Amino acid sequence: MNTDFKRICAPTDFSEMGDRAVEYGAALARKYGAELHIVHVIQDVAEKLRHPEFASTDTSVHEFLGKLEKGASEYLAKLAAEKPWHGLDIKRSQLFGSPVEEICRYAQQNEIDLLVLGTHGRTGLQHLFVGSVAERVVRAAPCPVLTIREPRPAA
Repeated sequence: MNTDFKRICAPTDFSEMGDRAVEYGAALARKYGAELHIVHVIQDVAEKLRHPEFASTDTSVHEFLGKLEKGASEYLAKLAAEKPWHGLDIKRSQLFGSPVEEICRYAQQNEIDLLVLGTHGRTGLQHLFVGSVAERVVRAAPCPVLTIREPRPAA
């Protein structure tokens, strides 16, 4: 079992849990002296094209995708800059496609040793209909996956 982490990847969907996973990833990268890869997957372009910003302007599909990519790039840079992560080797990437496929492909291509993912902890019908990117990544990833979730309140 290899626990010598040289490259840790923390994908984020820009949610609170996604950002928390990045924080865990950064802490682990500091502890192991590893590179931290922060990635975001821009997905479901058809849904984005129904967005009011796109429908109410003459914006082309190419321009709209460019805006999404620019926004993701700016958020990733802000996320990396606002935290006390000085001295960490941070790589940022925006990917296009299915989050599960792109995260697993990125991990394979970049020889990632550990993925750190936030999970929203959905259950019941919400889990059935929305599914869990984290759960599917755990099944398909080429490396170990650490999932981070919000602790449930004590009963």
